[in-house]
Amino acid sequence: MPPTCPERQRFPLPAVLRAAGRRALPVLALTALAATPGAAVPAEPPATLPDPHIPGLQAPAAPLVNGAPAQTAEYRWERCRRYGTLVTADAPANHWPLGGAGATAPDTAGGATGNWTGPHDPAPDGPLTGDPATGTTFDGVATILSVPSVTAPFTGTAAHTVEAWVRPARHDTRYRYLWSRQTSDAAGRQGTGVWIRQTGIGFERFRASQFGIRHYCTIGLNSKEANNEELAEAVMELIPRFALKEGVVAIGEIGYDEQTPLEDKYFRLQLELAKELDLPVMIHTPHRDNKSGTSRSMDVCVEHGLDPAKVVIDHNNEETVREVLDRGFWAAFSIYPSTKMGNARMVEILRQYGARNVIVDSACDWGISEPLAVAKTARLALQSGISEDQVRLACYQNALAAYGQSGQMKEEDWLDRAPIDQRAVYEGNSILRGGREPVVENPKNRRSMDDLIIE
Repeated sequence: MPPTCPERQRFPLPAVLRAAGRRALPVLALTALAATPGAAVPAEPPATLPDPHIPGLQAPAAPLVNGAPAQTAEYRWERCRRYGTLVTADAPANHWPLGGAGATAPDTAGGATGNWTGPHDPAPDGPLTGDPATGTTFDGVATILSVPSVTAPFTGTAAHTVEAWVRPARHDTRYRYLWSRQTSDAAGRQGTGVWIRQTGIGFERFRASQFGIRHYCTIGLNSKEANNEELAEAVMELIPRFALKEGVVAIGEIGYDEQTPLEDKYFRLQLELAKELDLPVMIHTPHRDNKSGTSRSMDVCVEHGLDPAKVVIDHNNEETVREVLDRGFWAAFSIYPSTKMGNARMVEILRQYGARNVIVDSACDWGISEPLAVAKTARLALQSGISEDQVRLACYQNALAAYGQSGQMKEEDWLDRAPIDQRAVYEGNSILRGGREPVVENPKNRRSMDDLIIE
């Protein structure tokens, strides 16, 4: 079918566009839209293009007629109008494409030229694939585009619509304005604006940061809960909203528990989601019938076209490790204090198989757990004659390599320490309890790797 182009309602404009924060916010286009219905979009015949004009898009299969393929089938590729053409056809009050690097930003619709302050650079691309229009990168700190008040008096209370294409380089708990029309007086701050900020998993990251800890997580529907179909469907609706939040390094843990049809269904759906989002996958292998369940998990990953180098197979043991490593997956081992895999067994596995693609992690679940299991395993391995290079790979570097593929986890995150201010609150919530004195630190020196060693 030919691509369609959205039609939109348009209303008047705000007076000031502002991007605030600490990181770059590429703003690709800003459109102020008219209060009255726009002019009718002129008729424009579709363009017949060489096929296929979209890379990777193939000609559609011939339709079936009475259960058999049709003898002939005709199709053509049609191109939607350029985004700028659509905006112009809707007769906006103002339109700032934001594609240049000069001191001003021309208004191609209303003549209200905007003025730049702060650094601003042309963005390398634009909002739509194949559209030549590019954008401008805001630094998130001092970059402001101020535009005249084109609708006088604009109080921020009249009906209006603002359209912008934005790709944030940082998405956290800070309020980062995309545009605002505000004044401050004795009554406080008045006006209107639009901002972006992260919600959902923000408090856990905030709480950890107040103790100098970088918090990361995976998001997924656990295999046990997959057997409750009503719950599973509700969770599957929510997962995409969380999966691209800051600090999420993988889809997981997912996989099999009892290897039921429902577990298989939701395992496969989440593998497809991970592919779509280009995220690593963390897989839970069943505690019962672990060997066949591990093999089946890898078979399904291959069937869905996942790269084994982006898949962490957890809960390995002596029966499963060889196949996992031979097939190119990451072999992870959850270390428990008294049951399942312990650190002494883990040291022997390192001695036999080496540390290539091996990840040592700790199990902090419903039962008795040991948060320092990785550090204790590393110490025991060194005491048992495993080389420091091998211990570093299994207990540190391999996890960073696997989950770092998400783009969310980097070594400089903890080597370059962020300031700590325990006076801060998150949505009104403080970590301080019982009159505790707040810690305020602003580290100046970069950590070395030796600073990360737990004695």
